[in-house]
Amino acid sequence: MSHEHQPAPHGSRAGNRASANRWAAIIRRLGHRVKVSTDYHGEPADLMVGLHAWRTADAIARFGSAYPERPLVVVLTGTDAYRFIYSHRETTLASLDAADHIVGLHTLVGNVLPERLRGKLRVIMQSARPLQHRQPVLRSFRVCFAGHLREEKDPLRPALVVQELPADSRIRVDAYEVPIPKTGQPPRKRRCASTRATAGMVRLDTLSCGGSIRARICWFCPL
Repeated sequence: MSHEHQPAPHGSRAGNRASANRWAAIIRRLGHRVKVSTDYHGEPADLMVGLHAWRTADAIARFGSAYPERPLVVVLTGTDAYRFIYSHRETTLASLDAADHIVGLHTLVGNVLPERLRGKLRVIMQSARPLQHRQPVLRSFRVCFAGHLREEKDPLRPALVVQELPADSRIRVDAYEVPIPKTGQPPRKRRCASTRATAGMVRLDTLSCGGSIRARICWFCPL
């Protein structure tokens, strides 16, 4: 049996939980039994996958101590690579040192790892099933950017990148971003789509050189 440990509770829509459920489904299709949990107390398993090196550090340490001969896989998530490997370096690196394999989600993630750990790294690109009966838009080439408005997500990157496009570019960027409320605060109400799009255009115009917008960007931020 494979034990998959991740920090988001059952029913959560957080990225960690979505990734854990996706991984569990893939492993089950390969014929294995999988238990997804947010806590671990030494239960027996043939393999552990720790989704998030820093947040699941305690579970990773317990499994490695209880079953040192069994495979331990640690997934280096985005917040691990862009935040915790710097802000909580000792704990994050302890999880990576304990791992038999480290999974990264893109080819540049190895740049944040110490040289001694890079041999453990395996990159698994994130992917999605192609849409059926898709009818591409002919007037523009549309790009979707989705994420949370957190510093490590670099949320203004699309607005900065489009400044490098030629003036006749037909690229349109649709950015869907959700602000994370501070601890103890309720989520803010959504604004209407037209208000969000207008705000996005103003934001991009402010960032563009000389006020020239070289790509259309609709910034959808539910505030």
